[in-house]
This record gives sequence, C-alpha cells and structure tokens, in this order.
Amino acid sequence: MNTSPTPTVRRFLRAPQSRRRDGTILRGGMPPATLGCQAPGSGWSGCLCPGNVAAVWSAAVFLVFLGAWLLAWPCGVLGQDKPALPEKSPDDPPLPKLSEMKVPETAELLRGKPFDWIVLLNGDVLVVEPVSPRPNTLKSLQQQYEDLLKARPPGMSVEEHRQKLYDLRRIQLTLIDGGEEPDYQLETRFVDRIVYFEDLVLQRASQLMDAGQLPAAYELLMYLDRRHRGWPEYQTHYHRFLLLDSQRLLDQGQTEAAFVQMERLSTLAPNYPQLYELIGAAAEKLAAAAFDAADFRRIRHFMARLDRRVKDHVVVRQWNEKLTQLASASVSEARSAASLGDHRAAVDLADRATRIWPTLPGLKELHQELTGRYQVVHAGVVDLPAPSIAPVAESAADERARLLCEIPLFEPDRVQDNVVRYRSAYIESWEPLDLGRELRFQLRPRRASWESRPVLTAGAIVEGILARAASSSAAGDDRWAANIRSVEAVSPWEWRLSLNRIPLRLEGWFRVPIPLPPDAAAYNADLPADIWSAPLHQRFRVTEQGENRVVFQRTRPEAADVAVRHVAEIRETRYADWDRLLQGVNRGEVDFVPVVEWRDLADLQQDNRFFVQQYALPRTHLILINPHSVAARNGPLRRALQHALPREELLSIHILQNAGTNYGRLVNGPFPSVLYAYDKRLSPPPYSAGLAASLAATAKKELGGELPVLKLRVPADAVVARVLPEMLRHWKRAGLTVELLPPAADPGASWDLLYTTVRLTEPYVDFWTLLALAGPTDWKTLQIYPHWLRESLLELERTVDWALAVRLLQRIQSEFLIEARWLPLWEVDEWLLARKRITGLPERPMQAYQYVERWTVQSWFPTEVP
Repeated sequence: MNTSPTPTVRRFLRAPQSRRRDGTILRGGMPPATLGCQAPGSGWSGCLCPGNVAAVWSAAVFLVFLGAWLLAWPCGVLGQDKPALPEKSPDDPPLPKLSEMKVPETAELLRGKPFDWIVLLNGDVLVVEPVSPRPNTLKSLQQQYEDLLKARPPGMSVEEHRQKLYDLRRIQLTLIDGGEEPDYQLETRFVDRIVYFEDLVLQRASQLMDAGQLPAAYELLMYLDRRHRGWPEYQTHYHRFLLLDSQRLLDQGQTEAAFVQMERLSTLAPNYPQLYELIGAAAEKLAAAAFDAADFRRIRHFMARLDRRVKDHVVVRQWNEKLTQLASASVSEARSAASLGDHRAAVDLADRATRIWPTLPGLKELHQELTGRYQVVHAGVVDLPAPSIAPVAESAADERARLLCEIPLFEPDRVQDNVVRYRSAYIESWEPLDLGRELRFQLRPRRASWESRPVLTAGAIVEGILARAASSSAAGDDRWAANIRSVEAVSPWEWRLSLNRIPLRLEGWFRVPIPLPPDAAAYNADLPADIWSAPLHQRFRVTEQGENRVVFQRTRPEAADVAVRHVAEIRETRYADWDRLLQGVNRGEVDFVPVVEWRDLADLQQDNRFFVQQYALPRTHLILINPHSVAARNGPLRRALQHALPREELLSIHILQNAGTNYGRLVNGPFPSVLYAYDKRLSPPPYSAGLAASLAATAKKELGGELPVLKLRVPADAVVARVLPEMLRHWKRAGLTVELLPPAADPGASWDLLYTTVRLTEPYVDFWTLLALAGPTDWKTLQIYPHWLRESLLELERTVDWALAVRLLQRIQSEFLIEARWLPLWEVDEWLLARKRITGLPERPMQAYQYVERWTVQSWFPTEVP
C-alpha cells in the first residue's frame, strides 16, 4: 500500500508551520515575537519599509487577494454542508479507499508498529502513526477550540491565542513510510473519521471470535488492555469473549474453568444475555459430579459461589433442598444406629450429616451426644505405616504406629536434667534387694476405666523375659542372657528378677513389650477376639489398613457405663503432600497432625484454633554402614562418603526448605543433643569436595582399581525423599556411585548404607541397636571392629559407674566419628498439631500419641460456608 506523500496527499496536507501577522506561512516553529528588519544583504526582511519596493508590491497583491477571499467566505465554504475538497490532478495516483482496506492479521497487530487510519471526506484513507489525543481526537480538538474561542486565558498573549486556535483546527500526523519529511498537518475539516489502531485490534478480535479462534482473540484483547486500559468498546468485546469461552470450556468438559469464566462475566455484566442459563448449567454439572463422589462440602461450595453471583437461582434452591433432605435422612439413620448400640456407625452418620448440611436444626446437639459416646481422632499424614514393619529400615511412620500399639514394661515419659524419665502401665512398684542385684516387682492388679491395656500376669512377663534372654530365641539378646541370672513368678501379680550385674538404668533395659500369651484370656474376657493375632498390640490395634487410610481402635473398649469417655479410634488418612494436608486441616477434615512442616510452623503457632506442641527430643538423621559391607572394611571409602556431603546446605535448603536454621542443626553422632551422651566438644564432620575426591581415589586404588556401587536403603519418608537426589549428586561429584533401594524393596536384599531417622531415648542401651543392624544383638557383632573398640564396648556394658559410662560413650562416639563408622547428618526439632477440641496432650510429648488413652475429643464441626 502506497503511503508516501504523493501530490494527492499534499493537496490536503501542509508541513508543520505558523503564520505571521502579515499572513505569511513559515514551516515549523512559532511566529516570532516581534517583526523587524534584517540587515542589508542578509536576505528577505520581514519589515515592509518604503525602500523595499518588491516587498511593498507583494504586500499589496496579498491584501487584494485576502480581501476577495474574505468577501467570498460566507457564501462559499461556510455555506456548504461539507467543505469543498481541493481539486484533484488527473496525474495524481489515487489513495486507497476505506472499502479497500483490510483489517490487519493478528501477527501484524501484535508484533508490528501501531498505526491509525485517517478517513477523508471522499473515503480516501491515510495510514499514519497513532495520533493524539486519543480516543475521540476530532471531538476533543473541537471542544478545546470552542472553549478557547469563548475567552482568552489569562496570561496568554493575543498572538499565542491566535496561534493556538490555528493549531486546534489541524491534526499533527506522521505518515507511515513518509520519506525524509513524514510530519505534516491536516485540517480537521477534511477528515470524516479516524479508525484507531485499538479499533482495528477489536475488529480482528471480533472476527477471531466469529471463527471460534478464542485463544488468539483473548491474546489480542489482553494486548489492547495493556496498551490502553479502558478503551471504548473493549468491555463489550471482552464480555462476549467470556461468554463464548465459557461455552467452549463447558462443551469440552472443563466445567469448573467454565464456571470461573462465568463468574467473571457475572461480576462485569450481571444481566448479560444467556448468562443465567449457562452459569446454572455449569453449577449443576459441578454439583452432580461432587454428589457422585460424596463430596457434599464441594456442592455447598459451588452453590454458595453461584448464590453470590445470581441471587435465588433455581439451581441453588434445588440443591439446597436436596442436601437438607439428605442430611435429615442421615440424622435419622444415626439415631437408629445409636439405639441399636452401633455407636461407631452412628458417629459416622452424624459426621456425614455435618458434611452435607451443617446448619440442619438439631444436628449440633445430636453430634455432641454421639461423638461424646464414641470419640474419634482424625489424623492427617503424608506417610502411612507399612503393613509389615521392615526389620532394618523402620520409617518415622512405622515408629509412630509401633509406639501407639505396643506398651513396654517401662516407657519414656519426659526429659529431665538431660535424662529420660520413665513410667509403667503394668508395674505398680519395684523394690531392689541385695544391693540391687535382686528386684521384686509388684504388678497392677486393676486397671483404670480409661486404660486400654490387657491384663498381664507375672507368668506372662516371666515368659517374655526368658524368651528374650534365650540365645536360641528369635528375640534373643546376648546382653540379656549375660545380665539375668534368674527370673520367677512369685504370684500372679508379683515376680522376682536376679541379676549378675546391676544395670546403669533398669528402666532403659526394660523398654520392651511383653507378648500377650494365649492363656491370658481368662483375665481378659473384655478383649476382642482378633487381639490374639497381634499379641504385641496392647494399647491400640490395627483394624483397617488400605492404601490411603489406617484405622486404629482401642484394644479394650471402655465400659458402657463410664461417665467420662476417651478416644476410642484413630483414623490416619494419607494426603499426597503437605500442602494438601494443610488444606485438609483448614477445611476441618483433620484434627491431628503428627509432624508439622517447618515452613508453615510459625503461622500455625499463631493460629488460636490449634495446639502446636514441640516434641521433647529432636529427630536425628544419619547414615549407618552395614558391618558386612565393603564400605565397612575400607576407611578411605567411608570418609569419602562423609566429606562429600555439604550438610549445612542440604539441611537448610532441602530439609527445612529455608524455614530457619533454628529448627535444625548439624550433629556429630546419633544421640539427641539434649541427652547426656552427646559430646558437644566434637565438631560435625566438615564438607570438602576435594578431600572426598582424593579419598575416593585412594579407596579405588586400595580396592583394585574399581569402586563398588553402593546400595543405599531408604525409609518411606517424604522429608528424606527431598534430600536424596542432592546427596546422590554430591557423591557422584566425588567419584562415588550410590544407588537407592526404595522402601518397597525386598527386606532381604543386600545393602551397604542405611538412611535412618531415630529418636533415641537411652543412648547406652540404644547404641547396640545401631551396631546390630543386619542381625541379632550378640557378641559376634563386635568381631568386625578393632580390638580397642571391642574392649571399650564391653567395658561400657559392665560398668556401674554413671560418669565412667558417659565418658566411654563419648569416647566411642568420637572414634566412630573419626573413623566414619557412621555418617551423622543433622537433627531437627519437630512439632505436632492438634485442634483444640482434643484435650489431654502432654506439653512436651515423647511421641505422637503419648497418653492417647486419656485424650478426650469434644464435639466440633465446621459450619462456615466453604
């Protein structure tokens, strides 16, 4: 398209100019403030002096023509409907007509240089750079002209006033590809209208919407909105796009996305045609899908959103009535189940009614009555315990389930003065005799109403201790066999223990559960029949286990006539990740979270809906080395593994996720830093990539020129999974190849390294569990260690001096650190979260479900509109 300033164009255009008082025209600039003579020989002079004859004659001719033109004005141009256009030369090339112009393509509009179309009275079009002011350029100039014509503003000279009026009758424009002089003025009386670049964008967007090309239309609309917010007719086109896009999404089955688009349209244009029917159809589909999934909260959510947009919509009325009827039916079923004594089913039905329609009259009172009779804790977790706990790689979830179900003779109760204190559910008292070498234990003959434990007689306990002291038993322990001289039952409620050596802390030794023997049925008539299949599950037992849920119930249900009742059931539900679990907490689906992610801890601590309790002991992360692995026999290889890891970076970024360094710290051993065995004088192993690579090269040379591929067994732990890829990457940089054995791997598969997380409560006893990873705890375990280390371990086992035992533990810990017999990583403080409807939690719990038998759960359910 030819847009250069041809003679035809110049018939309408003038270059930028200003007029003098004498009527002469100058290109560019304002008229001079004064008129004066130029010096002789300097060219034309603006002064009409008598000596300047040529100037005089020119002025005279100009005045004659000016007078004639002024006399002709009233009956000339001013008397016409439209101003007369300059005559056209037959040799001038024609300008394009408006009817010949095509709306530019999308790519040209988005990536090309913006332009406007100036449409002249005869239909010709000038393509120019965007004019200003915009929009309504002609109207704006005319209004300014009329306002200025009425009165000259104060401070404006006559000459400036005249020049301003002159400028307001012209449009300053720049021709596209106008050559060396593209800037011109066009008198507004020759302009029919202006088609702005923004209008062309809207025209193309409209054409795209007609063709069903909605994504491209949306891109144009957003481009226009960014370029000129509030452009006339933009909203009309955008509303149309929202309706068409909603229909498209609805047809494609993206119902919720369509509903969102309709909500936007409803906000901008509540009475837009077809909106009422379309948004109702979308809400109906969403509600029907949620109903099929029994997600009643989701139904109420969409109905509330629809009601906020369209008051008293017929779809809202229909679903509200349906949900009310459904909730009423659940309430009736709950009452029937309670009358038949099925309190668990009654609570489930009452909970279902609260999810369907929480504002149903009478529901609050019924829910309080039923949940008070059968109390359930809804726990949200990211990792569930395994159906069968692996003998080597016990995860934090496995540990949580084990401590919930099992009741040891002595269990940790609290931390005091860097030492763990214990309590016993079975032993009422014990008395040392013969300077502590003989002890007499008295059992509790009766149970409190809230206790769920079975009755264990002295015979059952003696049988369990003998099995652990027998070397031939699967649970045999050489240390028990060496320490115990004899054990006998004096009566059903009393037993006596004789020892060869006095242990440092007897409670630490007896942190073991005693299996419930089959002949204990005579004392436990109130236990369910399936308890005998899991004789160690004496506090709670697993009654249901699936991929996403595990249900624990009391081993011994509370009696029907108990006035104050306690937790009867715990339901652990697995969520895909922490973010979804946190959503479940906020929605009211979860009452209890065993471990809170650090990045949200501060906010949850400020939330008055919850208790956030810190555990008494931190959890330690470390890597243990299989004593039968090649890594256990090669010192440079072990130290290369140790120095290749940037522990501080891994802890801060991947474990704590930048939540704050006060939640975790590097450690030099497996013991909690708040207990007696931890040696604060030792520094954690330093990170040195160069040293690790050098040690790896040394190990390669010692092992015959090739390093083995090490197998790392890992637990099912979402926190651990975050850091594993980085650990493998850093080992690879040092020349070490480590492969993962996933949690689902065969427990009998060979391994070299074990990533474990522990919370050790009695270091001098638990130390042995870190040595005997691949087999029973016996003296053969020590054969792979140096002579001095074996002697130190045996001395630790025999000592009765507390101070000496602590020194020995710290010395062994130091040697294990130097020799890299284990790879300590870090310890992290952990917190649990409980909704305040749960009472009875300890201030600093030792484990997630401590004192769970004494917890009470008050009636509560969310009533706010989701």
